[in-house]
Amino acid sequence: MTEDERAAAPARVEPGTAEPAGAVQALAIPATAEPVPAEPTPVEAVPAEVLLVEDEDALRNLLERFLQRAGYAVRAERDGSGALAAFAEGPERFQAAIIDLTLPDMSGEALLAGLRERRPRLAVVVSSGMSRTEAEFASPEGGPVRFLQKPFLPARLIEALKELPAAQSSSPASAS
Repeated sequence: MTEDERAAAPARVEPGTAEPAGAVQALAIPATAEPVPAEPTPVEAVPAEVLLVEDEDALRNLLERFLQRAGYAVRAERDGSGALAAFAEGPERFQAAIIDLTLPDMSGEALLAGLRERRPRLAVVVSSGMSRTEAEFASPEGGPVRFLQKPFLPARLIEALKELPAAQSSSPASAS
């Protein structure tokens, strides 16, 4: 057996012995003409941050956890005034807002108007148990809107976020 043949032969070694046996592990490394850096360059992935506004505690907690598992940073609020205060702290940090239309202190429409006063092109997902359409929330100067009829699967919320043009460029899926 030549040296090249020995190097290419799979090694099988039984634990505690020097004799070949056991599982085979293969490692294929593609050849490249470019130099390989000694250490990988660190990549700072900034998660897309969304503002989640939902007054039902159980649903808000479920959606917050689901969004976080999908790679989003989430600021969750239970009412419109809390959402407006959070948004006022830094409107540009939010890539999208998820708004329930029925809130305890104001309507979802009033909240949307308040958010759009500060940032007209904000991407928004509106949800409600009442039948509505995206066209009801669209305006020529406003940002993109998606409507989700409750009940919806949390995975559908992620799809809706990814469908929003303003949210696509900074979504977790496109950051990788």
